[in-house]
Amino acid sequence: MNIAIVYNFAEHPGGGDLVALNIVEALLEKGYAVSLYTSLPEGIQKAVQYFGKNLKIVEDVTIKRIDVPKIIKHPYNIYLITKRVLSELMSYNLVIFFDDIPKPAQELKRVLVYVHYPHAARIILNELVPYRYRYNFRGKIIWKLHNLLFRQYFLMNWNKPNIFVIVNTTLTQDHVMKALKPMYVTKIYLPSTGGADHQVREEG
Repeated sequence: MNIAIVYNFAEHPGGGDLVALNIVEALLEKGYAVSLYTSLPEGIQKAVQYFGKNLKIVEDVTIKRIDVPKIIKHPYNIYLITKRVLSELMSYNLVIFFDDIPKPAQELKRVLVYVHYPHAARIILNELVPYRYRYNFRGKIIWKLHNLLFRQYFLMNWNKPNIFVIVNTTLTQDHVMKALKPMYVTKIYLPSTGGADHQVREEG
């Protein structure tokens, strides 16, 4: 089984990188062939070193650099990566994204999205909007523009049979189901929470 991951490690260093590394590590241990599509090819090595992971991860992953202008920031660089290599991604059994799904990805065989909290739900529900976008004029203008642009490039409805969703909290699950209506959702708490809750919802 060939699996592709579309992600920029070290773009916003933090727990998201650790989750992504753990996913890559688990897939490699199971014997899957993993390819990383990224505009920051050096990012995965930085993340591996920062979190003290085995450098063999970098050796075993096929890293494919996709040129994206540096002025284009997350999440829009993820959209552009996906669009530019869509025909190549079509050959994979599974393509993994984080938090949101670029519109071109709806054409893929299977999509798995690991969700910390999606931009799409923030926009649809007007929930958990960052403080800097809520309480000053400049921030409100930026948020309005982001709302308009995001809807053009990312899926706002996940109710498709080829989309599978993993969430890591009950709040995220509730908001994702309410806003994006996916057919398949699995909740897996992060190990640090001490939880062991696993729930699957299937429809259609």
